[in-house]
Amino acid sequence: MKTLTSKSINNQKGQITIFIVLIFQVLFVFFAMVTNIGLVVHEKINVQNSADLAAMYGAQKQAEVLNAIAHTNYQIRQAWKLLAFRVRVLGDFGRVQPQEGHPLKRVLQNGGSSPIGSPLDTWGGSAVGGVPSATTLPPMVCINHGGWVVDTNIPASAGTDNICKSENGSNVGITLPTLPNIAVILPTDAIIASQFRRLQRQIDSTCQGAGGYNWNAAANFIANFKLDVRNKLMRIRQLKQKLENGQDLEGNSIAEGVRRTFWGNRTGGQDKVNVTWVNSLELYTGATDWLMINHVYPLIFFVGQSASSGCSGVRSSLVEAYSNPTKVIAGATDSSLAPYGYTGFLKELSVDSTAASQPWSDDDLMKSSVGVEKNPWVAIYSGVSVNVPATKPFMPILGSHNIRAESYAMPFGGAIGPWANVSWPSGSSRSAGASVDPLLPAIWSGDGLPSGEAYSIRNIPNYSRFPGDTVGLGSQYSLSEAARIWPRAGSQPGKLSLNSFGSIIPDQLVLGNGNGQNPVLTEMEAIAVAPDLFDLTYYAIEPKAVSYYSQRTGENKGIMIPDYIISDNLKDVKDQVTQQVAKGFAPANPYRVFNWKHLLTGWAPVGVGNYGSPTERFGDCTAEIEDGGSPSNGNCKVGGRVGYSVKVVSKEFLQSSALPFGGEGQSGPLLNPPVTGQADAGF
Repeated sequence: MKTLTSKSINNQKGQITIFIVLIFQVLFVFFAMVTNIGLVVHEKINVQNSADLAAMYGAQKQAEVLNAIAHTNYQIRQAWKLLAFRVRVLGDFGRVQPQEGHPLKRVLQNGGSSPIGSPLDTWGGSAVGGVPSATTLPPMVCINHGGWVVDTNIPASAGTDNICKSENGSNVGITLPTLPNIAVILPTDAIIASQFRRLQRQIDSTCQGAGGYNWNAAANFIANFKLDVRNKLMRIRQLKQKLENGQDLEGNSIAEGVRRTFWGNRTGGQDKVNVTWVNSLELYTGATDWLMINHVYPLIFFVGQSASSGCSGVRSSLVEAYSNPTKVIAGATDSSLAPYGYTGFLKELSVDSTAASQPWSDDDLMKSSVGVEKNPWVAIYSGVSVNVPATKPFMPILGSHNIRAESYAMPFGGAIGPWANVSWPSGSSRSAGASVDPLLPAIWSGDGLPSGEAYSIRNIPNYSRFPGDTVGLGSQYSLSEAARIWPRAGSQPGKLSLNSFGSIIPDQLVLGNGNGQNPVLTEMEAIAVAPDLFDLTYYAIEPKAVSYYSQRTGENKGIMIPDYIISDNLKDVKDQVTQQVAKGFAPANPYRVFNWKHLLTGWAPVGVGNYGSPTERFGDCTAEIEDGGSPSNGNCKVGGRVGYSVKVVSKEFLQSSALPFGGEGQSGPLLNPPVTGQADAGF
């Protein structure tokens, strides 16, 4: 055998080949490592981006439900404005004192059609209008005068004397009536037919039955309001439950949509992917609700009869008349007032029950309300957590490695409506401080007799027309504004027919009586509920809410109540708020909204990462939605928006202990922050 020497080995060929092979092996390992790192980084970015989009999808669906709640809450504001108009204008325009009578009466008697005074003055000075005082002469519902006709077109007062006139000059000042404890029992589906059509006896110059008519009119006004608001609160309750149950407007699972959004944006497969969605409301365990009903106790006066016959009037109130029929007509009994609806559900609806009720129960929804307020310390947000196996094609032997991603997004920029008061301290179940609208009644708990601020002369229906307003429907201008469209018969003002209130139609302005009478009464009420500067400041008002939401709610189309309709023709339903704006506009009226585009006061996008408010888009729209086109938020394709938008937020932000959510000087933590360590646990 031949022995190999070192010299012979050194002289062997192929060493370069071995060296090259080793270099390629090193390069291959380096390439595999770089490729694996690149794939992991790419997948991490893709997974995080997909999680962000999924979280924004969830927040978007939450925002749509919040927008629907917000618009319905604004409809409740409109219902209160309509009640105030009916009490202070339609019910009271027969007044002859003070200052030569009701402003609307003076305009009509003088043959004018323009409102008198200015929107900032008061009727009769400081004693009438503004924040009421003990010397204020309250509005009183009285239809026993020549401005109204009854059943057979007989004037509500055929003579020069009437019960409204006899009461006007006496008993100046308000004495709050004693409230009775009342446990009203009503069916949950109570739809009450007006009693006006049942009244066949004519009110003539002897004022026969006038007190019964006046009680009936006042009771109908408040009953219509309560049924209307009850229906709207039922819709808000349904929408509220959708948010709590993680459902969108259509009733579909938001969690399922979040998963589909994630999978649709991820470049990898769906195998072994754990996507979990967190609904922030499931993290709230507080004792009080996150959405509170603001109950109030309306105080409505009417003119009763101080004698069984004749035109001697006396001021009375619905709460007094509920337990004492002699407050309607002296010497009357329950049975003698039956023709006026005193013994039926109309009587039960004329007052609010003081019995305890569970929040958001059917009984609770039947109590008078001016809307809802949301607890700012209970945030609505969408959280997404994802667990995805990493892709390592060149090193499978290294075992599995999971990529985790977490993302949060929340609705912002919208408004369900104003709080009752200017601030909401951390930990409080209600807003506190000064009233946002000083002309609204103070909030009543809904249980037991209201007392203190919750029962005062502020409880007479009124409202602010702009921030800081202290006059409301106490101004001569507001009280006489209906004159500009008042029906006329030649040179004389026309009459209003009580038959127009022949039935209570929830969610709609009064209709004509079918005989061609009162063709403009609906327009008068549309002016009353049209958006004003206060509404514009504190509410998110969708210009064409029903057309926008009705195509979005699938099997739940009944979830959105139509806005107050100016025409009973269904083709006009899509233009409700825009029609209200058009009817309410008057060049001399500084507190009305002049153009529906001015409702577009929400946040609008400027550019990526820019969350400022673009002034050029505020209250404007450069491209509207054409008839028949796909509905869009705010009825606008290019320009301003209304309602909630969506943005991604950090977990640290939601866990902060000093969030400025409670108004000026009020900060604190959320009551439903994300759970620490949630992402590692895969939610």
